[in-house]
Amino acid sequence: MNPMTRGLVLTAMLSGALIVAAVLLWVSEVIGLPLFLGAVVLISIGQMGITMRILAEQKRAWRDNAAARDDRSPGDGFDPMRKYR
Repeated sequence: MNPMTRGLVLTAMLSGALIVAAVLLWVSEVIGLPLFLGAVVLISIGQMGITMRILAEQKRAWRDNAAARDDRSPGDGFDPMRKYR
C-alpha cells in the first residue's frame, strides 16, 4: 500500500472512530445535541484538511517526478510536429 493510500485510509478510520465515539456519547446522553453536532463538524473539517494536504503532497510529488523525467516539455522548445513539416 503506497503512503498516500495508507494516509487516506488511516484518516478515514480515525475520523470514523471519532464520530462513532461522539454518537455513543450523544446516545448515552453524556453530551448534548449542540456539542455532538459541533464535534461532528470539527471532525469533518479536520478530515477534509488532512485529506487535502495528503492529495496536495501527492500532486506535488507527481509534478516533480514528471519534471525530472521529461526534459522535453513543450515549454522547453520541443516541437512534436517538427517531423511532419
